[in-house]
Amino acid sequence: MVARGRSAGPSVPIGSPNVKKISSLYCGQNRKAQERSIMKFAKFCQWLANHAGKPSTFLIAVFLIGMWGLSGPWFHYNDTWQLIINTSTTIITFLMVFLSQTTQKRDNDIIHLKLDELIRATKSAAQSVLDLEDLDNRQLHALRREYRALGSKCESDPGKPLDPQPGNSSRNNHQR
Repeated sequence: MVARGRSAGPSVPIGSPNVKKISSLYCGQNRKAQERSIMKFAKFCQWLANHAGKPSTFLIAVFLIGMWGLSGPWFHYNDTWQLIINTSTTIITFLMVFLSQTTQKRDNDIIHLKLDELIRATKSAAQSVLDLEDLDNRQLHALRREYRALGSKCESDPGKPLDPQPGNSSRNNHQR
């Protein structure tokens, strides 16, 4: 029996030891192709986000809406005329949601990396705040209360040095 797929690859008997080699070769190529397509998508999203926020893009949108409005008498303000703007704005809004989510996720990751590096590089900073993503909401709120208390101590007694690691008694200070 011969393993045949839709690819243009060689036909190999199923019991052959070369099946694993060939399948891993195809999987490796597929993974690289996926990574390339993800990188292309990320670059496209970043380019589109940069251009979507420009004033010229806004002016183009205003111009197109104005042209649509002026074309109303030509279409006799019928349902098709209204459907054009409704469908266009719905599709653009739907796509812009994904675009904004992609760019915000990327920006959020960049900010977290920068903050992690600043925390790591600052000797007096609490190293335990590097792993805040792992805490649940209750623990995050408790930590926030501790930092607010630290801030109020700073306002009441500006000359007094503060404990650089709040919550040492209630949490372990994980060092990286």
